[in-house]
Amino acid sequence: MGKMIDQKPSHEGEAVVWECFRQNLPRNYIVYNTRSVNTWEYDFCIMAENKGLFVVEVKGWNPDFIVSVNNSRKVMLADGKICTNPLNQARRYRFDLINYFNRKLGINPLVMHFVCYPFLSEDDYKAKRLDALSDPKETLFKEDLENVALLGSILK
Repeated sequence: MGKMIDQKPSHEGEAVVWECFRQNLPRNYIVYNTRSVNTWEYDFCIMAENKGLFVVEVKGWNPDFIVSVNNSRKVMLADGKICTNPLNQARRYRFDLINYFNRKLGINPLVMHFVCYPFLSEDDYKAKRLDALSDPKETLFKEDLENVALLGSILK
């Protein structure tokens, strides 16, 4: 069981991810959520001893909610909203954390970034063309969260 530092989030997608991390990550993985770095609030940051940090941006989209991916930066949603690339969000948080640790502590930890779709399978991701936004190696899918072995192999 992962060590959860913060309370379970209220957003449905983030709550599902929080619970999966709590149940399926090793005990030496420390999980923070909804914290800010340079005024940007990340969804999750996982500290894995002797491995590094994992920044995870969660998008709780269902397949029917995604209308289209217009280019490598924008997603049109059923409610009319246009969202920017979630992997770019995770990258921004990653670099903010790297800079923070470097300035404040004089260290350069390994920080990796992921986007997570807790309600989308890898097949949904491909069908909706979200592969234009993130590589599968930088993406956590519904099946990754549901399978302890898969999740552990990705966040290693």
